[in-house]
Amino acid sequence: METLVLTDSSLDMTVLDGMESELSKQLESLKKTKSQLLQKISALKRQISDIETQENEAIRELEMERSLLEGEHRTEMAQLQEDQERINTLKQQQHSMLDRATKHREKVRHGEQRAIEREREKLLMLEEKQHAVMQQLRSSTSSLEMSSSPTTPVSLLNPTAGTSELSMLRESLQRELENQRRIFDDLEFQQLEAEARFDEEKERMSNKLLQDQQQLLQKYKAREERLQQIDTQQKGMLGNVKSTLEGLEQDRLKLVDTFKKEKQSAADVHSKIAELSRMLSLPPNTEATEEESAAISSDLELEEKMEGNRHLFIDSNALDPESAEVRGDGGSLGGKEERKKSSTLMEIERNRTLFMEQQGQHMALTLTHIMHDLQTE
Repeated sequence: METLVLTDSSLDMTVLDGMESELSKQLESLKKTKSQLLQKISALKRQISDIETQENEAIRELEMERSLLEGEHRTEMAQLQEDQERINTLKQQQHSMLDRATKHREKVRHGEQRAIEREREKLLMLEEKQHAVMQQLRSSTSSLEMSSSPTTPVSLLNPTAGTSELSMLRESLQRELENQRRIFDDLEFQQLEAEARFDEEKERMSNKLLQDQQQLLQKYKAREERLQQIDTQQKGMLGNVKSTLEGLEQDRLKLVDTFKKEKQSAADVHSKIAELSRMLSLPPNTEATEEESAAISSDLELEEKMEGNRHLFIDSNALDPESAEVRGDGGSLGGKEERKKSSTLMEIERNRTLFMEQQGQHMALTLTHIMHDLQTE
């Protein structure tokens, strides 16, 4: 009887030892599985961190490109302003030169006109003298003819001296009159030449200004085209960055989903390990527990961060300035870095749109003024 009891006890101990051995094997297998899961989770965290680094790098590159393009935009607009100032300066110079030339021409014209009037008066006086001499000469000739009549007294038959003097006077006046007429004609011709030269110089100055304005206008058009290119570059750059970020976000979300699944698997394994440890009456591994707690805490922080990133880049309105609002609820955006990314994209697009609208309006107004000035010149 005692032998049977001992045999049963030995059998029970053997069964228990076998079960304990099997549980120990399961425990070791679970620990190995957990270790593999933790390594995989760590690798996933690194991959997620790498993607976020790429996202941050894309944002930094976007900011650098934006700064360069906006710097070039400001330079082009400054050049446009300088061109406009040069046009205004040219117009002022032309108006000033024309004003001085006109005043000088008026002064010279006044002197020329007085000289012409003096010579005209001399010419008229000589013509009157010539007319008077011709009248006297005709009268003398008539008197001489009358004196040849038989009834004419002898005392009146000596008019020869008077007629000769009148003839000489007439010839002298004729020469003086011709000379005076040449002087008068020369003065009039010189005045006409001076007027023609003045009109010619005035036209040359106007053509020069028009040519300079046309050249500056061509520069305006070239700069306008460059500004449009800058705007296109900015739009393309934003589109490329958005596409890149959306691709990275899709990869990140896949990793996040895998991370959550592996995290849940690790938690399940951890629970099984704890249960087997209790069944085997093993003391808890304090060091491992603290390490796992720290890892779990880190994983929870990462999970919250990833959850917050979910709507950061995949929102199709993320680059739309009309819908550029940073969400204020606790689960929409997680962390300062994520808010910075989103606000950076929105700020870049908002500033670009506003800047281009303002400068475009200024440029259009300036070009309108220039075209109006060219048409009224």
